[in-house]
Amino acid sequence: MLLAELLEQPSLGLRLLHAPDGSLERPVGRTITIDLLEPGRYLNGGELVLTGLVWRRGPEDSETFVSSIAEGGATCLLAGAALLGAVPDDLVEACHRHQVALVEVPGDVAFADVTEYVAAAGAAGASA
Repeated sequence: MLLAELLEQPSLGLRLLHAPDGSLERPVGRTITIDLLEPGRYLNGGELVLTGLVWRRGPEDSETFVSSIAEGGATCLLAGAALLGAVPDDLVEACHRHQVALVEVPGDVAFADVTEYVAAAGAAGASA
């Protein structure tokens, strides 16, 4: 599955906030849900990183988090809007600087729903 295909799923209500050139055509690998400030060491490359933004104590934390996932090779950051009501501008700016695709997950969408959708699409693609 490509990132663009995930964004087209209406039941998830995902909203694209930043897409570097070519990022929508990148294949989606596994998903990882994490709220550590520096999660890069847990990435192998190609992941969709889901975060509830619990790690964010101030605007400077966005730079630390995004640089960590960029170095880890993440395909995309999916940030939940539930905690703060919206994705903060400093996170959008950090994603621009590090060329990381950024998608907002609405507050009423569970990360498990996103994860299950990606896993089901991957399983369907593997059996085709």
